Amino acid sequence: MGQTDMTLIEKCNIHSSCIMVNQCDRNETVFEDRDYGNVRMISTTERGLSRSRNMALKSASADVCILCDDDIVYVEGYEHIVESAFNELSDADIIVFNVNSKNTDIRPQEVLFKRVKRIPKYKMYSSVHIAFKRKSIEKAGLSFDTRFGAGSGCYAMGEDSIFFSRAHRSGLKAYVYPAVIADLYSEKSTWQRGYDEKFYYDEGAFLQAAFPYMKYFFSLYYPVRHRKHLKLSPVNCLKWIWRGIDGFKEGKTYNDFAADQKNRTNQKELYERKRK
Repeated sequence: MGQTDMTLIEKCNIHSSCIMVNQCDRNETVFEDRDYGNVRMISTTERGLSRSRNMALKSASADVCILCDDDIVYVEGYEHIVESAFNELSDADIIVFNVNSKNTDIRPQEVLFKRVKRIPKYKMYSSVHIAFKRKSIEKAGLSFDTRFGAGSGCYAMGEDSIFFSRAHRSGLKAYVYPAVIADLYSEKSTWQRGYDEKFYYDEGAFLQAAFPYMKYFFSLYYPVRHRKHLKLSPVNCLKWIWRGIDGFKEGKTYNDFAADQKNRTNQKELYERKRK
């Protein structure tokens, strides 16, 4: 957001053709030819992480694409690692690579892959790990759900996982590959307020979108996973997840639900005053 030039490309150590979507207060596209390829900065007044990714997907023309966030720094030779992996796994539509977390206080280091393995249909990964064949994604009609993700105004997270779950349902072949392509320098989240009511409401919406038939089963995972950080009791955690599931079906965000609750409270108080 708010970039005035393309220096972010150097910061991320990108040495391949790329598209940078820059959310700001103007609409323009700037092109540059570089030794390693073409770079483009699309500046837009649109907001929302998923919208930016969809804009990049729509503008892409390469055979293989990598999703990048602005806190990623690629290792030297990453482009050759990715190319070699797709040559080795010729049937792969998606390959998930290792990424080293450098700020483990914010984002703990994930377990690194040690061998090539087909990804199970329930397993999903964040975008910074992912490379894919563009035509496979286009043929499957995949895009990021603009209701999810930072800046969406609806549900704060889950866009990566929904994208991955839809790729699974489309029958795309996905593998993990035991090579590091980047370092991740995580900063404090712009949306994460802690494990509160909104967090679990949004998780419920995510579960409904990603796992419409297994949502209640997977909801049981969250009170266990977050047991050390829960602000709510396990029972209330589940209640808010299930409210998010129902709310998503009705097209209601957490703010919509809170407004409905406030209106009901006001109406009840008005009714009680009239009775008195």
